[in-house]
Amino acid sequence: MHKLRPYQRRAVKYLLAHKRGALFMEMRLGKTLCVLRALKACAPARARVLVVAPNAALGSWEQEAVSESLRFCYLTGTAQIRRRELEQEWTGGGLFLINKEGWRALPEIAGKAWDAVVLDESTFIKNPKAKVTRFFLQHFSAIPRKWILTGTPCPESEADYWCQLAFLHGHAFGFRSFWDFRARSMRPSYSGYGWVLKAGEADRMRRQVGRTCFVLRRKDVHLEKVRVKEQRVIEMPRKIRKAYAQMEEEFECKIDDVEASTMWSGAKFAHLRQLCGGVLNKQWVWDGKLDELLHLLQGELSGEKVVVWCCFNLEVHHLCEAIQKKGIRVAALTGADKPDARRAVFGAFQKSTGPRVLVLQQAIAQMGVDLSASDTAIYYSSPVGQMARRQTEDRIVSVAKDSPLLYIDLVVDDSVDEDVLELLEKKVKRGDLSLTRALQRAMKERKLWTK
Repeated sequence: MHKLRPYQRRAVKYLLAHKRGALFMEMRLGKTLCVLRALKACAPARARVLVVAPNAALGSWEQEAVSESLRFCYLTGTAQIRRRELEQEWTGGGLFLINKEGWRALPEIAGKAWDAVVLDESTFIKNPKAKVTRFFLQHFSAIPRKWILTGTPCPESEADYWCQLAFLHGHAFGFRSFWDFRARSMRPSYSGYGWVLKAGEADRMRRQVGRTCFVLRRKDVHLEKVRVKEQRVIEMPRKIRKAYAQMEEEFECKIDDVEASTMWSGAKFAHLRQLCGGVLNKQWVWDGKLDELLHLLQGELSGEKVVVWCCFNLEVHHLCEAIQKKGIRVAALTGADKPDARRAVFGAFQKSTGPRVLVLQQAIAQMGVDLSASDTAIYYSSPVGQMARRQTEDRIVSVAKDSPLLYIDLVVDDSVDEDVLELLEKKVKRGDLSLTRALQRAMKERKLWTK
């Protein structure tokens, strides 16, 4: 049984005092263990606890449950299998682990008398229009204990808090409806696209978050790692640059016998991003980034374990094949791989005898996966969202190691690669500011769980 760190004991104390609580703790601070210890302290014998989490995070819940000698079962597979597992295991109690999409196959979870419901990486319910958000906000109101967990509660703006806190209390920031909240606290943006918070509303929301939620970052407990960020800039050959410029201006381009066209701005953006990586219309057309990646793996990073992040499956497969041809032990995963296969690969990578390089499609492993055997992450193509980027970065963080962490972005000069990184930097600063002010408010009011 793991010994709790002092800040974890404060988190457990907070959960025991709040039947409807939020742990906004950064990754690698042990949120899962805090929840399990709180459940052991307050839940009745054979308590039935529903844990809803991204697929990638379910393995962490299993590992912690085993270490805490807690009973658990997976509600995964077909609808029939999920339903059978739920009914067979119900009388024995324990943790019922289900992925965040699982409610579609098993809506029966809404009618069960759970002792507690835990939403891990709770930002999956931040969008009020999403069906998954409506499902969890409309049900589970009578559950004795409801807790939400995430280290990045407001990746886009403070408005992201509303649905997450409304799941806990049935209301948030004085409003029982998100649309009432939007009508009173937000206004249309000057660009005409979307809504933004009115002056003063962000501060008001941060104050409430600081008063009612447990907010903790690694640097607050002196566990922040030194992060070294580098960019390797790649120049496009003349032929590729000409095609890139044509796609930007005319929404179509051609390279040798490969051509692509679209009438949509979103599709054009995707074409430009893939072209930076070497792909046009599912065909590999140049090796600029790939050559730099291989140069790093065989040179400066020779012998080191490295995680390589990609946004597109074709990149993952092509990179894996190219790395393998260089005699480097490599493994790759995309969304097509089953959860069991993913867990096996993640486990193998953590071992010294496992693959040296792990190439991943970013969406499958940005939450709940420990890849801390590596101190280096290379972004062949970066996620656009701030939350996805931050969570992929945190995969290689370990509070047990003191070594600095290295992040390398492969960036094509004068391209959308640069635009993506510039946008991410702005969003990171905004999200950090929100949590910092919320934490300052909590410390100022000297809540018991911050002492």
